[in-house]
Amino acid sequence: DVVDSCGELEPVGTRPDHRRKGLAAACITQALRALRAHGATMAYVRPCKANQAAVALYEKVGFEAVDEDLGWRLAI
Repeated sequence: DVVDSCGELEPVGTRPDHRRKGLAAACITQALRALRAHGATMAYVRPCKANQAAVALYEKVGFEAVDEDLGWRLAI
């Protein structure tokens, strides 16, 4: 969003046979680099809070929970 310099990621996932290899984290990291290159200073994602693997992934790359409506954010 050019008005508030924010980007939003869609939840990222991998096939079961490719999980725990760092692929999702690498995709997220690259997406954050692209957002930053386009002027974003904040990124948001809204993972399903019941999906503990997703929560752990987003925490691993630095996102933090904001609130249930807003989702998770990361200053980039």
